[in-house]
Amino acid sequence: MFTLYFLKRFYKNFFVFLIILIFILAFGDMLTRLAVLPSISSIPKLILLMLPLMGVFAVPVASALSVFTVVGQCYQHNEVLVFSFLSIIRGKIYQAIFIFSLSILPLYAFLVFDFAPRSYLEGKKFIVTLAKEHLSQLEPGKFHYPLPNFVIFFQEKNASPSVGGGTEFKKILLMYQDSDKKQYIMTAREGLLDGSILYLKNGFLQNQNAPNSYLGTFEETQISIEQLFNCDPNEKSIKKIQDKHSKFLTWKDLRVFKNKVLSVLIEYHSRIAKILWQLLLPFLSFWVLCIWGRLTSNNLVLSILGTTVLFLFTYLHVNIVRIFWISYSFGFLFLYGMIFFVSAIAYLWQKKYFK
Repeated sequence: MFTLYFLKRFYKNFFVFLIILIFILAFGDMLTRLAVLPSISSIPKLILLMLPLMGVFAVPVASALSVFTVVGQCYQHNEVLVFSFLSIIRGKIYQAIFIFSLSILPLYAFLVFDFAPRSYLEGKKFIVTLAKEHLSQLEPGKFHYPLPNFVIFFQEKNASPSVGGGTEFKKILLMYQDSDKKQYIMTAREGLLDGSILYLKNGFLQNQNAPNSYLGTFEETQISIEQLFNCDPNEKSIKKIQDKHSKFLTWKDLRVFKNKVLSVLIEYHSRIAKILWQLLLPFLSFWVLCIWGRLTSNNLVLSILGTTVLFLFTYLHVNIVRIFWISYSFGFLFLYGMIFFVSAIAYLWQKKYFK
C-alpha cells in the first residue's frame, strides 16, 4: 500500500518534470542554433532530432527532483516522523525508490547507448545541411557566423553564376577552426559553392598555429563544407574516430572499437558511469533530504538546490575523469571507485541516522 502510494507520486512528478525540462533544454538549444536556420519550417525537425539528447540530461534531473519533491512534502507535513521511527514504513519507501529507479534504467540506457547518439548524429547532419543552405542565402558586405568555429565575409554574391549552377562569391574572407582546434584564415578573389564543395580561386592561406605557422598562396583550391563546419560524422574509421566522433557511436559501434581506440573505451565506460549514477540519484536524493529536510521548510528551494548539487556532482565527476584519464587503472579507479565510495558513505550514514 505505502509502496504503491509513493510510486504513483514518483511517476507523476517524474513525467511532469521530464516534459518541462526537455522543453526548456530544447528551447535553449534552439536559441544557440538560430543563426544557421534558413527558415522557421526547419525548427520542428531539428527539435525532434535533439530531443533524445536533451533526455540524457533531463531524465536524471527529473528522477532526483521527483524524489525530492515527494519526500520533501512529507517533511512539510511532519509525515517524516512516521517513517523515521517505523522501520517497516521506511523499508516501503526504499522499496518504492528502488522500483522507481530500476524501472527508469532501461529507458535511460537506451537513450545513452543508442537513441541519443543516433539522433544526435542525424541532427548534426541536418544542421550541416541547414548551414549549407544558409550559406548560399547570406547577404554580401557583412560578417556572418554560421557556426561558432566559422566566420565568412564576401563583397559580392551572384545566385545564378554562369559556371553551371551553385552560388558565386567575390572577394571572400574565411576564418575557421578545424576539429583539431587549429585556426586558419583564407582569402580569395572569387569562389563557387557547388553542392557540398566550396571552390576558391586566387587567394591566400594563413596557418596561425605556432610553431608551424605559415602564409601561402594558391591559384585554385576546394574545401568540403562538412570539413569546414567541423562535421564529417559518416567517417568511422579507427584513424578518424579517435578524437572526433566517439559521442556519435551507438552500443554496437562502441563494442567494436572500445578495445582498439582509447577515446572510445573512455566513452564506453563514461556512459556506463552515467547509467550507474542514474540508478543511485533517487536514493541520494532521499539521503540528502534526511540532512537538509530539517534545515528548511521550503520544499521547492530544497528540491531545486538538492537536485542541482547532485546532478552537477555526477556530471563533473564523469567529465573530469574523461579529461584526466591517464591510464586504465587510474580511469577505472576514479570512475567506478567514486561511485562506490559515495554510495557506501551515504548508505552507512543513513544506517546510523535511522538506527
